[in-house]
Amino acid sequence: MAMVDQLLFIKTFRERQAETVLQRSRLNLAQAHQLEEQAQHELERFIAQATEDELRWYRQLCERVVKLRDIEDVQTDVAILRAEEAERARARDAATQQREQAQSACTQASQQMKEASTARNKFEELARQHHALVAKEVERKEDLELEELAGIVREREEVDLQEHG
Repeated sequence: MAMVDQLLFIKTFRERQAETVLQRSRLNLAQAHQLEEQAQHELERFIAQATEDELRWYRQLCERVVKLRDIEDVQTDVAILRAEEAERARARDAATQQREQAQSACTQASQQMKEASTARNKFEELARQHHALVAKEVERKEDLELEELAGIVREREEVDLQEHG
């Protein structure tokens, strides 16, 4: 196998590796995007439910005579809701950050795939040119051998003519 063919084999192998990495990074990006969407929806659902609960609790306080302890309990419950909301917001932010990292990895993998394909294409062209030159050289040698053979045949014919003629 010619050196250029070996290099082409290596470039093709590297392109396949880059393609595998790109496919994996696309899958990771899709999963990260899905997790981000889920975290965002969970946060939105929680905020809607928490707002509804908070309004209901305050409305209940306003509908009756309450003790200070009742107000403090509602305030504690609201504080708990706020803490849960903050935790869900952090989870969403973490999912967003993970998606951004996956997007960056996907972009990088795409660039590496493009570079690997470009390198393989260049080596395919070099291999094609190399094989064309080799074929031309073989053809040239065959032509020279045929000319040499034709010269030998002519010499023998001339010798035969001189001997018989």
